[in-house]
Amino acid sequence: MTNEQATPAGEPGVATHAFIYDRHATLAGGLLEERLDHCRQYAERRGWTIAGTWVDLGDNALSFHHRPLLDGLCTAMGLASGPAVCLIHDWDRLNREGEYRIALRHRVLEVGGHTETTAGESDAAETRPLNARRPQARSQDVEQPLDLPTMQGNARRLLVSGGELPENELAALTELLRGHVELLIGEVAQRVERSAPEDPAVLVARVGLNEARRRFITPPGFGPDASYQHARRLARSTFSLTNHYQNLAHG
Repeated sequence: MTNEQATPAGEPGVATHAFIYDRHATLAGGLLEERLDHCRQYAERRGWTIAGTWVDLGDNALSFHHRPLLDGLCTAMGLASGPAVCLIHDWDRLNREGEYRIALRHRVLEVGGHTETTAGESDAAETRPLNARRPQARSQDVEQPLDLPTMQGNARRLLVSGGELPENELAALTELLRGHVELLIGEVAQRVERSAPEDPAVLVARVGLNEARRRFITPPGFGPDASYQHARRLARSTFSLTNHYQNLAHG
């Protein structure tokens, strides 16, 4: 199978690079090597070029936030000259909890890649709309405007409600806010990269990004008020990130 056949979304004649990732908390390495071999075989069948292997071990493998090897993978992926895939054996290699898994997948999204498992499951279709406009912004220095008033309006509506919303309406508004925060995290991170590192607004935005990521991946919890409190955190992040987005230099 040729690379172009294997990755129809890639550019003809441009090799797709596979960045293999895993996490392993125990001393026994047999299962880890078996999973990595499956990844290598999968990449070879697809005709992909293996860029390397990154494995978070020990406490880092169990951490929800601190994944230094995954961060290193994303840094390398951001420098790739063609299509890039974070290849994992299964979704649990990121995290068993869906909320945290989404946040870790978002790190790959931020550098223009996507994540795929050896079972052929991929989030490429989900991430492509957000990635699609980035080449234009980078190559022509033209940035697509975000609908900040709508984002802030949805956040304000949630906060003003005080939690007094029908369950289905609260769920729908929460999903909207999750989408706003996910998009804003990527856009603010992009502006941070393009701005002067000594700019005070950049330093403040970095703190805001970390806080927004933490709120984004924190599960709703339990109790009668848990869903509203989770949505409230997302609404606060929406306001915070829109402010950072506006305050940062446009590069």
